Amino acid sequence: MSEKVVLIEKLEKSFGELQVLKGIDLAVDQGDVLAIIGPSGSGKTTLLRCINFLQPYDRGRVYIDGELVGYRQDKGKLIKRPESAVARQRAKVGMVFQQFNLFPHMTALENVTLGLVQVKGLAREEAVEIGRNWLEKVGLSDKVDAYPAALSGGQQQRVGIARAVAVEPKVVLFDEVTSALDPELVGEVLSVMKSLAEDYHMTMLVVTHEMLFAKEVANRVVFMDEGVVMEDGPPATILSNPATERLRSFLRRFEQIL
Repeated sequence: MSEKVVLIEKLEKSFGELQVLKGIDLAVDQGDVLAIIGPSGSGKTTLLRCINFLQPYDRGRVYIDGELVGYRQDKGKLIKRPESAVARQRAKVGMVFQQFNLFPHMTALENVTLGLVQVKGLAREEAVEIGRNWLEKVGLSDKVDAYPAALSGGQQQRVGIARAVAVEPKVVLFDEVTSALDPELVGEVLSVMKSLAEDYHMTMLVVTHEMLFAKEVANRVVFMDEGVVMEDGPPATILSNPATERLRSFLRRFEQIL
């Protein structure tokens, strides 16, 4: 049996008295495009942030490519890894954020090449070649020297995607990457994500409210509510034949799309 790219076992996370994740179990295979849907506050973003250890988790386990993330085990206890070890693990996980998170004082190309040089240790010339190549693939070959302030939201998000995938991660996490965009810019970003899935067979976990993307591009849909996975299956089943009233209620607002 092939190793799961992402394996999550009984994951729990609380913020003070509020338990946000309540025992999440999830396994993601190579090439899976997993759309994670659910109402605000259901734990979707926290789940992504625990996967790449931007948010330490309280209990359970997260494995990337067979390696326990963020902690090592000692006699059954979790011992937090040093930051240098966590940084090495994070290099396996690309992340695209809702608010772009580009460095404003760096050009599009410099934003993409930074991780290639600092994390992967590539020579600048090689990093620039890879960076230019990915900016071309996301349709921004004419914007390599542009600063974020000179780019539209959709263009900034495409730079963010190029930055995330340029380091050849095992999995790419997308956190509501279209929600901060004007409606006319959403399509250009979703088109790039569709290309990553179909042309490059990237393993992707996508927190989204874009139900057409979930229906047409994802091969699995997970519905989360109140910190638990309530349904998990193929898009045709989850979106067209939900098993729970909670999911049926959630999907009613998307009836015209679906």
